[in-house]
Amino acid sequence: PVNTTYSHVCGYARGYQYRSMDAFWQSPIRTIVDAYVDGLSITHGNPRKHLWTLAVGTYELNTHLEARCPLDLDTYDIRRIPEFVGNNYYCEAGYSSVYEDRIAWEDPLWDGQQCVSSTAQSC
Repeated sequence: PVNTTYSHVCGYARGYQYRSMDAFWQSPIRTIVDAYVDGLSITHGNPRKHLWTLAVGTYELNTHLEARCPLDLDTYDIRRIPEFVGNNYYCEAGYSSVYEDRIAWEDPLWDGQQCVSSTAQSC
């Protein structure tokens, strides 16, 4: 509702990966109203304010820098995250070693399960 104050937002999202997703890679325009992520953007208000982003990387063992989930200590990865997102994101992939031409039903996204490696915001 408009003009409602709140201290936190609760919710649940379940997604399933199909083919190649690129996390934050293909976002040349870095504003909240543009398609800045392969995944789900949670915002509020008008103009929009960012709350949280749920991103999808290509696959968990991905070495292709542009399309993987950002890693906490990798400067290249951190630069790809739009400034308005900050640390308010979580990124996961549904495939462990290579993406396929099918839906990855066996590994729902953003649940923190079946992760090959895990950092604070990426899995």
